[in-house]
Amino acid sequence: MRSLGVVLMLSFACLGGRLLYQSPEQADEAFIVESDAGSVTVRFATPALTAEEGGSPGTVLRVPGWGVLAVEGAPDLPVLRRMVQVPDAGGVELEILDETTVSLGLFDVPPFGRPALRSGGFSPVWRDEAIYGRPDPFPAACAELEGVHVLRDLRVATVRFQPVRFDPSTGEVTLVTSATVRLDFRGRGDNELSRVFDGTTPGFEPFYREVLGFEPSGTFLDGSYVFIGTEETLAAVQELIDWKRQRGYRVALGIVPDIGSTAEEIDAWIELAFAIWPFPPEWLMIVGGEYRVPVPMYEDFASDNIYGVIGTGTSVPSIHVGRITGSLDDLQYQAWKIVQHEANPFEPAGVNWFQKTVVIGSSDGLDPLHSWEHAVIFMDHDLAVDYYCDSPEYGGAPPDISEIAADIDEGRTIVDYIGHGGVGGWGTSGFSISDVQALSNGRMLPWVNSIACSNAAFMGAYCFGEAWMTEGDTVAPKGALGFMGATTGSPFGPTDSLAEYTWRGYFELEIHHMGAAVDYGKLKVEEFYGPDNWGNNWMHMVFGCPEVDIYADTSPIAVLEADHSQYVWAGPWPIYVTGEGGQPVEDALVGVVQDDELLGAGYTDNDGFLSLDLPTLPYGSSVGATVTVTAHNHRPYTASLDPAPAGWEEGGEAVFFLDRAIPSPFSVSTGISFGLPSPAFCNLAVYDLSGRLVRTLVEQDLPAGGHTVLWDGRTGSGELCPDGVYFIRLSIPGDGLTGRVVRLGG
Repeated sequence: MRSLGVVLMLSFACLGGRLLYQSPEQADEAFIVESDAGSVTVRFATPALTAEEGGSPGTVLRVPGWGVLAVEGAPDLPVLRRMVQVPDAGGVELEILDETTVSLGLFDVPPFGRPALRSGGFSPVWRDEAIYGRPDPFPAACAELEGVHVLRDLRVATVRFQPVRFDPSTGEVTLVTSATVRLDFRGRGDNELSRVFDGTTPGFEPFYREVLGFEPSGTFLDGSYVFIGTEETLAAVQELIDWKRQRGYRVALGIVPDIGSTAEEIDAWIELAFAIWPFPPEWLMIVGGEYRVPVPMYEDFASDNIYGVIGTGTSVPSIHVGRITGSLDDLQYQAWKIVQHEANPFEPAGVNWFQKTVVIGSSDGLDPLHSWEHAVIFMDHDLAVDYYCDSPEYGGAPPDISEIAADIDEGRTIVDYIGHGGVGGWGTSGFSISDVQALSNGRMLPWVNSIACSNAAFMGAYCFGEAWMTEGDTVAPKGALGFMGATTGSPFGPTDSLAEYTWRGYFELEIHHMGAAVDYGKLKVEEFYGPDNWGNNWMHMVFGCPEVDIYADTSPIAVLEADHSQYVWAGPWPIYVTGEGGQPVEDALVGVVQDDELLGAGYTDNDGFLSLDLPTLPYGSSVGATVTVTAHNHRPYTASLDPAPAGWEEGGEAVFFLDRAIPSPFSVSTGISFGLPSPAFCNLAVYDLSGRLVRTLVEQDLPAGGHTVLWDGRTGSGELCPDGVYFIRLSIPGDGLTGRVVRLGG
């Protein structure tokens, strides 16, 4: 085993071949020239073209970083697929406005062959004589509309720019160095987007950065977390259901067979929920195996991915999907593992397993290169790597079962595999179900990303992925937190992209939910290989919670702290969240629940501040609540909230109160909460220590109940107040209260 803890700066041999063309100027590969309600114009540019020779008969032409046409039997040519945002409804037509070309000479361009399976199965390469036998350049046009589909909150058209034009009768190759196309919107169209919410889902922002024309709406809303199972299986995971709600997710249940008894009926229920719910499903946990919750089939293999895709024309999910299987005890155990991981991170004294990984690569094809790429991504983000690959080029050690098991038992946050495999384990190393059963890693549970054939083939068999999830129990846990794998034989090529961009999405784009990171990898697969991608995106599934995050920081991880009222009430409710060294934490998820009802949830701003607008308390103002705060690489914060001051319960005698400012001290803004026993003319003002009025915050009639006002630390004329102590005075006819607040560090 070679343990790697630092980034090694290596120079790799160029895989791009000889350069045929280099653009004389740097330009965006694709950008919008202009757009209006009826059309959008896009400009494409080819940065470079290379020729790869010697690996197969003929010359393979490539644009570095671009995808391939991927039509079996047709000339193997490079393409650039770009999603363009289009209206939610209406037809889309493509017109090529102009192009510039250059002749590159004569080449023997081979046909594209279906990628071989990692299990060894492959299809013979063949030539489509309908193309090669004609004296017509291929493709006929430099751009095509590949399709229109739904990507969560957006409707997008995929434009395929295909810059290489090959004449099979002469061998002449012409390169389109740039082109302009226009998409016109008219008539009726495919996959029209119907939804209640007009805005964007924050977690999909990294996906939308791949879409030309996308601009954030400024209106953001998380979707709901949906659990689908039978009454029995959902009861088994009640702890997980309650925890997700407590964290701030709007939880919904889909009970089988009430929502459907077939995969088609359940899928239709999900599509309808996506269209009409005010908080469309964003996370979907399927609770139970094929005999409890029907499994969608793509061709002849299981594909839970179908449940996550909205509409047709794409393999990229708009809903992140995970599944747990096994007996009721197994389901309860897996739910317990997930809750314990999130609510109570396991940090043994003197052990920092959060920054350690295992990478295992086969020695076949490009697996050594790709496994090493994964290792470099991890090391670039301060994770140590135990690297196993029987290839001298990258310095890995030969995969060994006992050493791999010892590493995992010692504690690893990620186990990454790329190679051969089957239902029962990994071909490279021979690590199998029995080796998972022999683990003793306790609560040091890794995320396992497995690029191998059939590791997740759970229908009718106990597969390798299930073993990682179900082996052990709450007394002696073991195995994994989550597992990503294929339900059938997986192809070279698309699997490589899936694995690489799962990790690039997680670490470089900060997609800190494992199911979402996997789905970002699927988006890149579709970009490189098209929507079919030989079933790659349909076969790869997640065992476990798709929303779960891993820990990848120095142990002990930072502990979240929060400053808020000890009371809960209907109306604005402020909270200030800090982490290590008292620094504000941005994008911390805050949830407030009363019993089994979510009162409110949201994310802190870059100052660590959030004001929730809580509704009328469903269990009355005499019942307390719980606030929970979670954030990436932090230990959660949880606190109980008391009912608002005595008398707020229905029918009781209301009281007049002024809560402390939150936060205090503050630098940017602070929230001042107060309660009125009855409608009254209210004055809320800030004074300095000399008693001089600094600013009047409220001077108006207000209804009874709780209120929160923000003060930005400025005077009435807009000047920033100096650091110091300030008094807050709340007045109503016949009564008044005084508090204080400290401004510091502004």
